[in-house]
Amino acid sequence: MGGGDAMKDAMYLGAILILLLCCAYFYISGRRRVNKAAYTDRITQGANQAYLQRWTKQMLEREKSQFCLAYMNLVKFKAINDFYGYEKGNELLKQIYDCIKAELKSVEKCSRISADNYVIFMYYESEETIKKRLKTIAESVNKCFNETLEKYYHLTFRAGVYIISEPSVSYSVMVDRANIAGRNLNRQTNNVVEIAFYNEKDRMEFLREKEIEDSMESALENGEFEVYLQPKLDLNQNEMEGAEALIRWNSPDKGLIAPMQFIDLFEKNGFIKKIDLYVFETVCKYMRKWMDEGATLFPISVNLSRLHFQQKDFLEEFDAIREKYDVPAKYLEFELTERTVFEETELLTAAMRSMREKGYSCSLDDFGSGYSSLNILKELPINVIKLDRGFFIGQYNEQSRVIIRAIINMAKELDMKTVAEGVDTPEQCSFLRESGCNMMQAFIYKKPMPIPQFEEMYQEGQAS
Repeated sequence: MGGGDAMKDAMYLGAILILLLCCAYFYISGRRRVNKAAYTDRITQGANQAYLQRWTKQMLEREKSQFCLAYMNLVKFKAINDFYGYEKGNELLKQIYDCIKAELKSVEKCSRISADNYVIFMYYESEETIKKRLKTIAESVNKCFNETLEKYYHLTFRAGVYIISEPSVSYSVMVDRANIAGRNLNRQTNNVVEIAFYNEKDRMEFLREKEIEDSMESALENGEFEVYLQPKLDLNQNEMEGAEALIRWNSPDKGLIAPMQFIDLFEKNGFIKKIDLYVFETVCKYMRKWMDEGATLFPISVNLSRLHFQQKDFLEEFDAIREKYDVPAKYLEFELTERTVFEETELLTAAMRSMREKGYSCSLDDFGSGYSSLNILKELPINVIKLDRGFFIGQYNEQSRVIIRAIINMAKELDMKTVAEGVDTPEQCSFLRESGCNMMQAFIYKKPMPIPQFEEMYQEGQAS
């Protein structure tokens, strides 16, 4: 073989080598890009859940230190998008990630898990230390977010913390436990962050709620929810003036489930809206039946969750049901809790005016339970004030009576009716009658009862 052939072979091999090196380079670069994409959150451009899960597993196997997982979320993030737009909202999501990351040590990591929810893998020294660190993070986010705003916007967070006492437990279970702890933070404060630590009680509560959520839809379809009516007594005429519709859950397996065991959960998961519509339709259905039988109608009040007010045209659903059964609106009353009115005043004002225009009545339940603002009464078109049962239990004394009289007189001046709840004794009934209270709704008069029983009572003339 000549020198020229050897040169050609060398060049040929060199070209192949270069080609192989290029292929290897592009393959490795491609793999890196794929890996980066697989482990990068598109909003924060930082670590995502897949990365944090892998990291957590590695650290728990390698390190002997005590760790914890914190599940941290921003309260009412939707308001940020509404006030400032989605671009500003995404900017805030990245700022939260950056602020968390800036406070972490070398083996600690964090990621955005969804929307405004973040998971943080941290050293655990003590509850106090974790609280201080999370507070520092929340304060840092507030500072970063407000740097470019003309008016200060106070951001608040909730955080649930699971101390990793069982490293063998799956990552998803750890995250769930941290989330459960945070979900049980029901109180609202002005603190920059509210923090709760997971315990066995949280786990049992979560399992109970999960069981309810798994069966609530089928229970509604199968007719397990029953509407009860509790009569209201006209204190002047000493006869029934109306009733309030209440929900009960009659489970084939567990029997009658008390409302306190499911109403708050339905408020949290939104199922309460279906329940409210179900109660309203049941009431309309029976009213239609009574009208067809020639019976005298009386007003019935139904509870309305604050969640309905997140939908501007929510009243159309109720109105369509009423029109379906052709029931006069004047016999239907919507009950709103004092807390709902306090928190949703702006949304509520237009909705209540619309209710009044269509002929419905509106009542304010639990008045005096702790959220009252007398200014609300001049803003909202309320027909009825229901005195909170707290006035008649516990420290019921002359001071209580003075306050009750004042509320009754104020309601008269505002052309509103008053209903007293939770009345315990005949003496309290006499006091309310003498003070000019219009109605009473209490066990001392009648307990809530299934509608068929209510019909029988009314037909037999036992309502008074």
